[in-house]
Amino acid sequence: MSPKLLYKWQKEALTPVAAARGAELNLDTAAELRQLRVLARRQVQELDILKKAIASCLL
Repeated sequence: MSPKLLYKWQKEALTPVAAARGAELNLDTAAELRQLRVLARRQVQELDILKKAIASCLL
């Protein structure tokens, strides 16, 4: 492994822009990321429903 390659990897890992745009995600990682985002949205919706249910019980 060359020092240039290590430097390149380090630079990419420390660059937030590269991470934000999903630099070089393989298909499996991209699919998992999509699945996790869907799950996160669903959990936010469920939490909102539970908060509303609790609020209506307290009235």
